[in-house]
Amino acid sequence: RHSQAWTMLFPPFFTLLFDLLRQANSKKRSVTTLPVSEEQTHPAIMVIDLRDRSLYMDQSPDIKTTLANKPLCLYVAMLKYCSEQEAPQLYHNKNLPESFIELANKYFYRLLELGHSRRKRPDFDSNIDKMLSEIRTALDEILTNYPDVKCHFYPQKAQGEGSRSKLHNFALVTLSAEQFQLIGD
Repeated sequence: RHSQAWTMLFPPFFTLLFDLLRQANSKKRSVTTLPVSEEQTHPAIMVIDLRDRSLYMDQSPDIKTTLANKPLCLYVAMLKYCSEQEAPQLYHNKNLPESFIELANKYFYRLLELGHSRRKRPDFDSNIDKMLSEIRTALDEILTNYPDVKCHFYPQKAQGEGSRSKLHNFALVTLSAEQFQLIGD
């Protein structure tokens, strides 16, 4: 009789043990699927450091790229100009707006103050295609892990007529001032 009584206790015992293990496993899963903290989910911010002429994303400061003076000044001016304008328009076939040129010159003179160049002020209206190509190459290096923000920082290439098209707007139309940080201004 005693052996029969013990065999009757096995099914409830194993059922209870199985339920306890299942609950412990579900608690583990709920711990691993907790929402990510607010600090980790903030959108990536581009950092432009004029002191060493580098660009990087704040979440990946070890992946940096540098730009030459003229493309760097053009890009910083583009960031500032496009973040301040309602609907910025920058075209290859037209002269750049005077306020844009003033910004580019301001940052070139800032680079002079930081000791990066002793040359005369460049003409930012010339060789725009070449400068944009250098900017895109630098951005490709730092934005590989950030495809969701690439559209904000990447000057668009010409479309329709191929690379000869001068009718497209290469301004950063979706950019806001909170998406980048300028060091050494």
